[in-house]
Amino acid sequence: ASGLYLHFHGGAMLLGHPRVQDVAHAEMSERLGITIVSVDYRLAPEHPFPAGADYCFAVARDVLANHAGPIVMGGESAGAYYAALTVLRVRDELDAAQRIAGVNLTFGLYDLSGTPAQIGSLPSAAPDVVDDQVFEDILAMYTPGLSRLDVRRPDISPMYARLDGLPPALFTVGSADHLLDDSLFMSRRWEAWGNEAELAVYPDCPHAFVGHEATEL
Repeated sequence: ASGLYLHFHGGAMLLGHPRVQDVAHAEMSERLGITIVSVDYRLAPEHPFPAGADYCFAVARDVLANHAGPIVMGGESAGAYYAALTVLRVRDELDAAQRIAGVNLTFGLYDLSGTPAQIGSLPSAAPDVVDDQVFEDILAMYTPGLSRLDVRRPDISPMYARLDGLPPALFTVGSADHLLDDSLFMSRRWEAWGNEAELAVYPDCPHAFVGHEATEL
């Protein structure tokens, strides 16, 4: 069977739609000869945690049950967050982490309780498309009633999970991204727990840079 990419879109768990990347996914599917499934998960604040995470896991469970070929899981921003949560649940609840060939984690959020970069301590002076207020909004709408300390739980912030027995992961982030530290910390923890991890940090690139149009200098 051909490969399948299980994709989760971005949008801070509050926004976005899988159809936004239809053109890019169609090109990727044709070029690589793979199937792409992009998940239309539930969005906060109408559906706060754990609705989105549960929906992503339910789709992954169905894909695993119905697709015999290799599966890669991934996404951007909130999508990378959901990919990380989902692969942990595939390991813990289905004992099937070995079915996932790899995870593609692009400028994801893995610690909702905050990092230095999330509050603006960044090595690049280039402008970002998000600011620290975004993370306050996520806490208020995605995890209502929970404080920054409360969200230091593996089911909410995967940075705090056991990370053993997981597939190889590619972490991609820009040095001007408020989520820089999430990828720096998570990639090293992924590796420390005995998994393969590759970290790609792009100088002076902001959040969501892979979707930006290239410009000539």
